[in-house]
Amino acid sequence: MANNDAESFTSFFQSWMNRQNDFREELLNTISSYASDRPESMTQDELTSRDQRITDLLSRVRLHYLEYFETKGRLIEADVYTILSSTWLTSYERVTLWVGGFKPGLVFRVVPRAELELTPDQETRIEAVLEEIMADEIWLTEEHSRIQREAPSIVAPYVTEAAQSGRIGTEGERVMNSLKSAFATLVACADRVRVKATTKVIAILNPIQTVKFYVAMATHQVRMRELGLGMMGMGMGSG
Repeated sequence: MANNDAESFTSFFQSWMNRQNDFREELLNTISSYASDRPESMTQDELTSRDQRITDLLSRVRLHYLEYFETKGRLIEADVYTILSSTWLTSYERVTLWVGGFKPGLVFRVVPRAELELTPDQETRIEAVLEEIMADEIWLTEEHSRIQREAPSIVAPYVTEAAQSGRIGTEGERVMNSLKSAFATLVACADRVRVKATTKVIAILNPIQTVKFYVAMATHQVRMRELGLGMMGMGMGSG
């Protein structure tokens, strides 16, 4: 079952990344077109049409990310250990994972790279969101460490039992399922914080800033993957 889950998500992720690259190009083209516009020489209808195209694009990009988290959420429920192993990623990408995905703080490291030209008010509001997200991140990191620290002693008696009798008893299955559920809850919570960080930052940005932000996020992900694949090609790691 786990192998089938991994293969299914691997296929989805490859397709999703292809669309991610397509969206990145479309976002970059939008930035270029916007920079070359001369609003003073455009009619109101032309300005409205341009703004609507940007709004439509952002809506499609949001749905793209929503599809990822919804698909991942179903796999978390089915087999969280498949998510934690993330075999569809390269070794390099897996090294950077935090509780089954990117650290929410990445959102705030990407903001300066996106050249958003934030106003002082926007900077203040983003700093406030950063403080909130960092508190969530610290709590989740501590909870993850606690579960990992306690897991060996919890499951050890039942692993020994299975080694001796060739099967895990009812109580052993209950404990294993409880541990799996704890990991699933943790990863689902981490995903909610990842989404919250992104959503709250975007709510502070104007549309063209949001386009630039999405480009920066996509570029980071694409480069991480390219680095990982490059290392695999040089025999420095395997996916």
